[in-house]
Amino acid sequence: MAAKPIEVERIEAAHPDCVTYAYRQGPRQGRVYIFKGKYRDFLADPNNRPPDFRPGADLLVSDVSHEKNPDFLAFQAHQVGWGRYRAVIQCLMRYDEELGTPLDRSAASMLTEWRCHTLFSLFAREAQDVDFDNLEEGKGLLYFIRKAARRGFAAIRRRLKR
Repeated sequence: MAAKPIEVERIEAAHPDCVTYAYRQGPRQGRVYIFKGKYRDFLADPNNRPPDFRPGADLLVSDVSHEKNPDFLAFQAHQVGWGRYRAVIQCLMRYDEELGTPLDRSAASMLTEWRCHTLFSLFAREAQDVDFDNLEEGKGLLYFIRKAARRGFAAIRRRLKR
């Protein structure tokens, strides 16, 4: 079965530091709110969420990119349904095209990273957010499993030392 086409449209933003994209893929629709220059604590504050924000369908993203490497943080990305990942990634790619960020990632690579973060978020709270940057382009599933295992064992060692 062929994937349904994804429609992405830039829409009016409710916040001056925000670029907003609406996506539609078959019956699924949502929004991606990208906040330029805002960090995780800004996104974590419920007062900064758009009034029509829908968890599971919509996503808040922080863009604190610098010249050579993008720094996109997809806040609480584990809450977004698996069937929406491709559409959200298309929104990030459109943002990159329109604003000329230093993003140099393939959609497939971003999808692999996000899926791994969601799986690992069951065990580690820090995996609930996805940090898209260029350093993990082309990394496969095994890379992310090893990375999670290293972090998991480090966390266990820290707890045992207490």
